Amino acid sequence: MNQNQIGSFKNCLYLTFLSFLFLTGCAKNTTLETSMEECNSSVKTIQSYGDTIRLKYNIENESVANRIAGEWCTSRKKFVEKNTTNCDGCCLSTYICKSQ
Repeated sequence: MNQNQIGSFKNCLYLTFLSFLFLTGCAKNTTLETSMEECNSSVKTIQSYGDTIRLKYNIENESVANRIAGEWCTSRKKFVEKNTTNCDGCCLSTYICKSQ
């Protein structure tokens, strides 16, 4: 093999390796179904601070999440108001406790 053939062979191996890494990374892309499976067990508190609580839940558990947020605000002698919700796979909602 001459120098040009060796260089071409190395480039071919390098491109094959990069293609393999790229394709295996894409194969792990989650779908809506697998995203929903990640949050189907229970409502989880992601963050709570001051008068704000953020919950993660499956859309089927929305009423449970609303109840949990309501109880959290009631313990602070305030009422709950849902501020934002994003349901891309799991739902992520932010609730704010407001004075009566």
